[in-house]
Amino acid sequence: MLKKITYGISFLALAGCGANTTETKKEPLAGDVLATVSITNPLASAINSQAITLNLSELGISAETELSGLGFLEDNQPVNYQWIDQNGDGSKDAALVMLDFDGAEQKQLRVTQLATPLTQQAKQTHAEIGVKVGGQWNGSTYEGGTFQDVEAIDLPPQVTDHSYYLRYEGPGIESNLVGYRVYLDWRNGFDIFGKQNYGLHLANVGQDGYDSYHELADWGMDILKVGKSVGLGGYGLWQNGAIERVSKVEDWSATVIEDGNLYSSFAIDYQGWNTGDQTTDLKAVLAMHADSRLVKVNLTTDPTIANMAIGIVKGGSKVITGNLDITGEAWSYLLTLGDQALDGSALAMFVLFQKEDYQQFIEDEHNNGVLLKMRGGGLEYYFGATWGLEPGADLTEANVVQWLDQQVERLTIKPRVVIENQATQKLKQTWGGADSALRWADKAAASEIARHGNELAYNQYDSMRQRPANWEYTMGMMTQAIYGVGKATDNQQYQTWAKDIVDSFITDDGDILSYDKNKFNIDSINAGKILLQLYQDTGEEKYRQA
Repeated sequence: MLKKITYGISFLALAGCGANTTETKKEPLAGDVLATVSITNPLASAINSQAITLNLSELGISAETELSGLGFLEDNQPVNYQWIDQNGDGSKDAALVMLDFDGAEQKQLRVTQLATPLTQQAKQTHAEIGVKVGGQWNGSTYEGGTFQDVEAIDLPPQVTDHSYYLRYEGPGIESNLVGYRVYLDWRNGFDIFGKQNYGLHLANVGQDGYDSYHELADWGMDILKVGKSVGLGGYGLWQNGAIERVSKVEDWSATVIEDGNLYSSFAIDYQGWNTGDQTTDLKAVLAMHADSRLVKVNLTTDPTIANMAIGIVKGGSKVITGNLDITGEAWSYLLTLGDQALDGSALAMFVLFQKEDYQQFIEDEHNNGVLLKMRGGGLEYYFGATWGLEPGADLTEANVVQWLDQQVERLTIKPRVVIENQATQKLKQTWGGADSALRWADKAAASEIARHGNELAYNQYDSMRQRPANWEYTMGMMTQAIYGVGKATDNQQYQTWAKDIVDSFITDDGDILSYDKNKFNIDSINAGKILLQLYQDTGEEKYRQA
């Protein structure tokens, strides 16, 4: 499978953070090429509106760089792009570019200060939260007032379903093709706004009363009855043969992260979620890009949560599952198809997931669904819908399945991206030769510590290997290498980092947690090298015993 390939980014990301560097930052000049990006369509077929995400560190752009005026050129012509905040921390950390490709086509982009600003692009995505202001509470009902859009909301304690406080009862997100909303209360259901006319319409939905969007208008309507289900793509726990919604929550809050022309997103934070076994927090980030029906969902919670159930409301329609005879990193889907829209028209609803997350398909009284594995407290999946009253819609089974197969192919076989950036090239020229090897080693060590933190330690989750950390080859290699760089550069921070990782596995009696010598695994022996070094340097008996 073809994946994104980048060069030199680990060292540069660190240099951009200002660690162990005295290089002076300066703003790019007009005409300077900060990076070149080669993007290849690995498929034989053409793909349109392909969204490519490029991290700032990959492009050699530090977090302090002024992004206004920077852009992307193909053959000296600007391409559509948007600087985005992927993780919701308030800082732009990536660029999203939109491109069309012929089969197997390769495109070359340059990142540079544009001589003239890019012509304003048509807005094709939107995320919003609307709340009432100017009225007053009467019990759990908000009376009077008018709706106002806000960037964030922490729900007042009296809010429940039908409080008339949130416009259409929660945050919404849309592309030019379809819109969705989430009930920001105990129901935690996901609803669909179908569009008879493509374009952005959410800003006008629900402004004239809560019931108006249930009736067909020129733009479209609410097309799903969520009821007691999780709706389309909603999440919950699989308990006692049913999906239990994220309902037992102490506090809800929501934040619009991006509301851009090409990409929009919002986050929901569930504080004090009672799972039955524990009380923890859950964060969901939902994102869409232009010309897409798919909502990308990233869930983050306590690593002890083993799985999450993702559902589709039952509508008496046909259930179709995608191919599961695939590799772990490949994508598949769950589809329901039939006359299941609120008005009785045709509707296709689908959830897309990676095979390595798949555990089983599930069903209860209100939902069809799929049980997915949480890896280190994280999960990524997509959901989406197509309505039979959309312009030119063809919801025959053959057509819908063919389209979904194309979507999972695009997710599985992603465009190949190769980046060369100016900052790394300058470092290579400045730090060339064997005499600079130690400086590069120092950068590599600091970069790996910044990237992985303490996740190689016992009882942590190794995000690189996507499994719980244990006493094995990679842990031993990394700790030994970084400890060695610390000794060579007299950097006690590096030595302490490596020793702390190793110490998390070694008991005072010299036992090695997670190591089973009866497996006769030679990869586990590699980690013993750092024990010899630590015993030599510290004289502590536990290292000799281990």
